[in-house]
Amino acid sequence: MASKRNLASSFAVTATLLVLGCQPASQSDRMRDSEAALVELDDATKIQMELDQAKALSQRGNHDTAAKSLYSLMIRHPDNDDAILLTAQVEAARGDLETALEVIRSVNADSKVWPAAIDLHAQLLAKRGRHGLAADLLLDALVKQQDRLKWRHEAWRLLNFVGRRQEACDQAMALCRLGLATEPELLSLIGRRLAFPSPDLIKDKGATPQQIEKQFAPGLGKARWFYSVQQYDRALEQLERQRRDGFASVADEAFYGRLLAESQHWEAFQSWHSQRSLQIERHSDYWSALGTFYIDARDHESAVRALLESIVRDPTDRESYQRLAKVLAAIDRPEDSEQFRNRGIEIAQTERLAKEVLESPTDVEKREQLARYLMELGRPFETLAWTSTMLPRNALAPRQMVSRQRVQLLQDPSAATMTTEIALLGLAPSQFRLQPLDEQRLGNRGVSTAETTVPPRAVATTPRLVNRADELNLAFQWYKDVEIDLTTIPIHESLGGGIAVLDYDLDGWPDVYLAQGSGDPPTDRCTRSNELYRHLNSTFQTKTVPANAEDHHYSSGLAAGDVNQDGFPDLLLGSLGHNRLLINNGDGTFQEQTERLGEFPDRFTASVAIADINGDRLPDLFESNYIEMEGGFALPKTGPDGKLISPTPLAHYPDADRWFENLGDGTFRLHEITRSIAKPGTSLGLVVTDFQSDGKNEVFVGIDVRPNHLLVQDGNNSFLNLADTNGLANGLSGVANGCMGIATGDFNRDGRLDLQIANYSLEPANLYLQNASGDFTDHSMRYGLAAVTNPFVGFGTKAADFDRNGFLDFIVTNGHIFDMRDQGEPYQMAPQLLMSDGRSLELVDVEDESGYWDKTYLGRTIATLDYDRDGATDFLVGHLDQPLALLHDETRADGRWVQVELIGTTSERDAIGARLSLTVDRTPYIEWVTAGDGYFCSDEPVCSFAFPPRQGDADIHLQVQWPSGRVQDFAALTPGHRYLVVEGQTQPELRW
Repeated sequence: MASKRNLASSFAVTATLLVLGCQPASQSDRMRDSEAALVELDDATKIQMELDQAKALSQRGNHDTAAKSLYSLMIRHPDNDDAILLTAQVEAARGDLETALEVIRSVNADSKVWPAAIDLHAQLLAKRGRHGLAADLLLDALVKQQDRLKWRHEAWRLLNFVGRRQEACDQAMALCRLGLATEPELLSLIGRRLAFPSPDLIKDKGATPQQIEKQFAPGLGKARWFYSVQQYDRALEQLERQRRDGFASVADEAFYGRLLAESQHWEAFQSWHSQRSLQIERHSDYWSALGTFYIDARDHESAVRALLESIVRDPTDRESYQRLAKVLAAIDRPEDSEQFRNRGIEIAQTERLAKEVLESPTDVEKREQLARYLMELGRPFETLAWTSTMLPRNALAPRQMVSRQRVQLLQDPSAATMTTEIALLGLAPSQFRLQPLDEQRLGNRGVSTAETTVPPRAVATTPRLVNRADELNLAFQWYKDVEIDLTTIPIHESLGGGIAVLDYDLDGWPDVYLAQGSGDPPTDRCTRSNELYRHLNSTFQTKTVPANAEDHHYSSGLAAGDVNQDGFPDLLLGSLGHNRLLINNGDGTFQEQTERLGEFPDRFTASVAIADINGDRLPDLFESNYIEMEGGFALPKTGPDGKLISPTPLAHYPDADRWFENLGDGTFRLHEITRSIAKPGTSLGLVVTDFQSDGKNEVFVGIDVRPNHLLVQDGNNSFLNLADTNGLANGLSGVANGCMGIATGDFNRDGRLDLQIANYSLEPANLYLQNASGDFTDHSMRYGLAAVTNPFVGFGTKAADFDRNGFLDFIVTNGHIFDMRDQGEPYQMAPQLLMSDGRSLELVDVEDESGYWDKTYLGRTIATLDYDRDGATDFLVGHLDQPLALLHDETRADGRWVQVELIGTTSERDAIGARLSLTVDRTPYIEWVTAGDGYFCSDEPVCSFAFPPRQGDADIHLQVQWPSGRVQDFAALTPGHRYLVVEGQTQPELRW
């Protein structure tokens, strides 16, 4: 009552001025006559007549006169809610929205006009850009009058607009339970963490800023949109001002934390968490953020607890399911892990089907599939709602049946908890301990010691890489069996052929062996052989036939290494069929000695490696295998729409990897990586080296669309797969990626081996950084790698310091495996060069007079070499659709370089697993000797170091930790040279 009197008093002066000072005399006289005529009527009638007159004036557009009359009435009757409502309506019509808002707030909640006042109040707030407040007004009103369906629909719309998706879905779910949800409201329930309208509804993921402006409010609304299209930095920008000035809602605060976790900004995460609101635990985004942090912290039990809490609040959070599968595997709960992995796949299927329903609204089959998935996921009300969308309007009996089923569900107490119980797959959050997230633990997460001690160094110059293949007579192209359209090739033809760099004649210059594919595998009668090119007199010459290096199998990965320890590099040839072993005779020729391997069945081999993998100091042979041979070479099938179906390894059974143990007498024993060690995967990439710096080599296998393997020696001539426990099985999202190429090196300069993996499109490349305990975390988001690699299908990838600033950069060759241009993805793709300053990676332009970097390709393989001995790393790049490129590094860098070759004596001769530390003015640079070398390739066996220039003569020394355990130190190395270090010799030999 007092508030209304105050309101009336506040407008008294305004009303007096309007009534007395601003009216023509004749109109004032008419008003006095009208008032006189009302004297004899009762008060209620008088008030109603005045209201009717004011309404009529307003309807005729005479809002000013109506307002004067109403203010006069409000001065006399400040408690009249009809007058207050009409006054607010008139002020809104006059365009004075702030005054209208001030007036409408005083309508009594018990008044019959209160619902209309709520409608107007919400409309006014929205018009003034206060959409969140409008939504809150409707939510509060719904507490009092739950049957106001119009408010639920409008609250849903407003909450989506401002990005408060959890609350919006609460309203959509309430309508769904009543059978009154619209189809957009049903679609909004499919992926509740994502913006709605979704990218699919807006049609184009590259929507213009104007389109986004219309669909979402600034702040959380746009932030959730950018999150949905994986632009996390832009999403964070939308909430940064709120972080400083105060979050608009708890939902904004929770989502900001999720964005910090997704983008791995752990320092900011610390500040956010320490200042969080008490109400934040109601939001799934908070728990998802917490779970992501605990994964990074390697507190797997706490991660499980947090992610389960997230699912309780949002059973559609696919990322939480994927990450749960990852951490449950890490705590040795494989069955639970498999269940959550499969559930994540089912949720992904609902997202896919929802998109297809949008694209084909009349396709009843898609709707039926979506309804079935929702039923399996324990979402019965959504199932009934989608079933209703398939029924004709005149199908009264089926509609009545659906209604009866809905009523039965509403009367069943168990229906209220069904979705949550099924979502948790038999687990409960209370089963798992949640470690308090204290300040000390936060302060140590996410930033390596190197990042706090090694200062960043700006990218020094623009890289220059020029294709010199034609000039060097290196004319080679990977061929198919027949000249057909590349866009229709089967899966095996999409993988490309291997490259091996080896000095087979020991003349000090790198030669090249190249794989060929030209038939229908498995066969040894391809129309073209692999090719051997000898590097001689600054050119390459074909020596395949005179070197007896022909091979007419359908080749895949290649490995070069000294199999028989005689000082001459041999060749292991992977094949889609029967692999072969070519032993170097030492006279410029090779001899096939595959029989040394014994009897072994043909496999769909991918990458191969020559390295000691069981610790007996003899080189063994390892092969990664892709899919089973049967059905593995079929042409793409045609779908119902007449389009070719994109090939996928998930349509085939994976095959087990295997290795050949060197028995020391020239023969080998076959071993298979059995299911007891690691479940077979569709293996592609391969790296063998001493990951754990313990003197034993491990085998990392990058796997396509299935979890990766890290095979660690168990001391019994067998292995354990530790990829799940140390973080290498899956990326940050928790889902298995389509892994292809692998680059190795010390990317953050902390002295530990790291991995960078190129993946399929819409799957950011991984950047696995190793910590002091030997665990790995995918820092792709933190370093900016995710955003620039996400649109590409990456294959070969290598690390090299192009500008010699002390930090490794990356070169990646890209290209799709299937023509998906009708779905908005390019087929041929540009190669990429990403430069590092030690804190982030930046995609840069490349100087190139040959025009190589101006084109797009179906890129596949990359091998490294220094073919002209200038100290810079050069690159052989293989493609499906273009000839082999030899990219000569001609970057004008000011830094210095040192190269080192190793020969083991007690260790195996190639010294795979050796760790080299080059210290320049007390600054260490670390390299490892590897085998496998990523994807289908063997690099030139040399470790290259690059470092910034120093004033005067730098103090440079080298330490080698040999696989045998011996450690040797060498002082006073001179930059600008290559050295040969022989195990046990006291001084390195200057090669050039």
